[in-house]
Amino acid sequence: MLAIVSAIKDEVSTIITELQAEKLPNEAAWISKKNAVYILPLGVGFLAAAIKLQQFYYQHPEINSVLFCGTAGSYKDRNHIGKLVLCQSTILADAAAELKLSLYAPVLEREALQPTLKLDLDLTSGKILTALTLTKSDEAADNIAQNTNSDFENMELYGIASVSKLLNLKWNSILGITNKVGRNGHVEWFKNHRPIEIKSGILVSDMIKSRKC
Repeated sequence: MLAIVSAIKDEVSTIITELQAEKLPNEAAWISKKNAVYILPLGVGFLAAAIKLQQFYYQHPEINSVLFCGTAGSYKDRNHIGKLVLCQSTILADAAAELKLSLYAPVLEREALQPTLKLDLDLTSGKILTALTLTKSDEAADNIAQNTNSDFENMELYGIASVSKLLNLKWNSILGITNKVGRNGHVEWFKNHRPIEIKSGILVSDMIKSRKC
């Protein structure tokens, strides 16, 4: 059984409609029995996403794979805005530490995680940095990109990947690029996120219907 997850409902609402999914009783989650998928938002931030995914898995242990459908900002290239990308890897980072204002604990495991769920899609892939907070500084965005060699910023993916690894679930991610990371990032996200979420939702729904994942 595949779990299609997101941070907020907007990111999966098109998938719910396209797959004619039914809401599960007493849960903020949906199921498409015909397509053998659960669909649910997990909350904003890597910790909330990790906790909710683990909790949902324990309630539904038939899940064997996870697909995260979310939005992200681009560190390097505005030309990615409006496009969908696959995850090449994800790493957790803190802007304050990257700017030398704080320090990663030496014992903190920060290895990059690579997706294990194969997706037969003709999309660009990139390195996704999972940030603790939204980066609102152009200087910080440039610094993070240079230090980590990351392409895109999201707030949930590392938590989802970590829990999937812990539970031995296959995982991957399709992200819609909504903005350039920096001072105007959140303004651009508000402007762009809905059409990109719909575009992603249609792609994912068609993929599920044709069983390409």
